[in-house]
Amino acid sequence: MAVTLSVRRLLILLLALVAAGCSGGPGPALREARRDLERAERLLEKNRFKEARRVVSAVRSRHPRDWQVASSAFVFWLQAGRLDEASRVGREMVAQRERLVEPHPLSHGEWSRIVTRVATAVMEDGDEAGSAELMELALQLDSSNPDAANGVAWLLAEQGRDLDRALTLAKRAVRLRPDAGYIVDTLGWVYFRQKRYEEAERWLIRAVRLSPGSAELRRHLAEAHLARGNLPSAYVEARKAVLLDPSEREGRALRARIQKLYDPPGPL
Repeated sequence: MAVTLSVRRLLILLLALVAAGCSGGPGPALREARRDLERAERLLEKNRFKEARRVVSAVRSRHPRDWQVASSAFVFWLQAGRLDEASRVGREMVAQRERLVEPHPLSHGEWSRIVTRVATAVMEDGDEAGSAELMELALQLDSSNPDAANGVAWLLAEQGRDLDRALTLAKRAVRLRPDAGYIVDTLGWVYFRQKRYEEAERWLIRAVRLSPGSAELRRHLAEAHLARGNLPSAYVEARKAVLLDPSEREGRALRARIQKLYDPPGPL
């Protein structure tokens, strides 16, 4: 699957990360920051964005060495639907990670997970190059981070370059997290980009079984069925993809393309 996750899912992941404090519980600075962030939220509800932004900036300025506060500011802007602000705050947090040592220093593995979340937000904000750079950093910090390995593999596959490395990373991610549909999907998609359609189809079927409610995964499977000449199955998966997400342009275009080749009588 694409490195891009829904903002809602990303928010849930980060809230869990911040609440747990990675390797420790929330510190006093985080408890103080939450009160101010609640005030900023009320300002946003009144469309007073500039004031809210000043409040969030002030919170971070008061606690310049606290990674929990920086992470909370990042989550705040995600929750507010401001990917531009979330990306900016996230990039700043990553750049300042050497001095963010309160309430306790983080391991490379913990920073790798945070950087992966920031990379995902940056991708959601439309900066693929910036996201790729952050994913590479996350992988350097912890080569066993499955989301970082998956993210780099996905981006390489989408760009159609260094597919051998993409395959190595995708296999590593699946080995580390074999029951995650979006990770299994990446392996299938790398095979697809390599034009190894039989292997792609096999892994994409498995991905859809793991995550049957994903329109994107079903669209990928439809592409693999189509490449293999299995038009009935391609039609069914493309139709399911559109039903799951009618707004996805790629899914509608794929269904239309398949329908020109295969238009069965009666509804499917």
